[in-house]
Amino acid sequence: MKHTEDSLKKIFELKRDEWDHAGERSAVRENYRKVCDCRTPAMGGDVYASAEGEKVFYHTCKSKCCPSCGNRGTLDWLYQQDAALPDMPFVGIVLTLPKPFWRVFEAHRRLVSCPL
Repeated sequence: MKHTEDSLKKIFELKRDEWDHAGERSAVRENYRKVCDCRTPAMGGDVYASAEGEKVFYHTCKSKCCPSCGNRGTLDWLYQQDAALPDMPFVGIVLTLPKPFWRVFEAHRRLVSCPL
């Protein structure tokens, strides 16, 4: 997993000119910067020292876009969803459609019969 995270950070850095410009939304630019700075001295860190040596642990960005920080949030969310389901065998679950979406299905009737 660590190799994938490092590879994505390298891609973000190499493509910085494509996302870090005035034409891009500030939220996008801020999250990309956080991802690039995740677990680096730019985010700050904690130093733990003993007689044998010291170790620096850099802070994480905690961005949902980050391949390491966001992945943990996704896994936590999945765990919460799994915990909310009944602890018994089941075939399927019926999810209700929020009222605002009914207009879309009324306008596009073919969507109603689409197989999953």
